[in-house]
Amino acid sequence: MTSVAATTNDVTQFVVDVARPDATPVVTGEVAFKVSDTTTSVGVQKLVRSATGRWTLNITKLPAATYQGFLEFSDPTGTHAISQLPVIFTVTQGPTPSPAPSPTPTKKPTSKPVPVDSCANQIRH
Repeated sequence: MTSVAATTNDVTQFVVDVARPDATPVVTGEVAFKVSDTTTSVGVQKLVRSATGRWTLNITKLPAATYQGFLEFSDPTGTHAISQLPVIFTVTQGPTPSPAPSPTPTKKPTSKPVPVDSCANQIRH
């Protein structure tokens, strides 16, 4: 198993290889991060399985904290036994992105005023 966890802006990732006793890959079932404290967030979990029995668990939306729990492999078909692996990892607060400055409107160039003939329309016939 390998894992990557950095900041609240990143994806926490676990890569787990699941194999049978004869070392052939297990390609049914699922892997999930679980905690015993139900008040602790487990984030949004997305699981990707490859045909080699390698599972990649991506977890997003984890608040900054140290997490203690386990990765659990389960097979809803009952073919394979449930397996748990304890894990501890820390997610630190990521930098808050600075708001992008709003563009200031560019003033249109003012045209020079057209000269006015002040004597126009003063003569009557």
